[in-house]
Amino acid sequence: MLLGIALSLTKVQRYKVLAMPKSTLIVLVSLTLLGIDACDLRRPEPKPRPANVPLEATWQSGKEWGYFFYCTTDASSKSNHCRLYNFRGRLVTDGQFILRGSNRAAFSEELQYEFYDHKSIFLADHKFLDPVVSSESLR
Repeated sequence: MLLGIALSLTKVQRYKVLAMPKSTLIVLVSLTLLGIDACDLRRPEPKPRPANVPLEATWQSGKEWGYFFYCTTDASSKSNHCRLYNFRGRLVTDGQFILRGSNRAAFSEELQYEFYDHKSIFLADHKFLDPVVSSESLR
């Protein structure tokens, strides 16, 4: 890529680049490489969405992971019923979860998913959904 940029410069522009102090060139090259690496931080949604994943499920991913989160509130059991699917639509977990430090379900506005560690569901604002003992992991 850098070679392509260098070749696209005019003769005068190449001369100006070569006339720069080495420290300036090192900084420019470093910033360019950091910019290229930052592009890998994007979180694309898998296409197409697997047919068995509910349309209401929310996709959340990181650099090396990604899940569709689907949680509903079960008022009678004071818990959230959550199902998580991987990018291929495979069910990863299906069970009842409660908000850590309380004996209640998370409200719908609290269900802002961030991560899943194969046990707990991490929510925004440092909140967590922990599995009820009977929660079944389908790993």
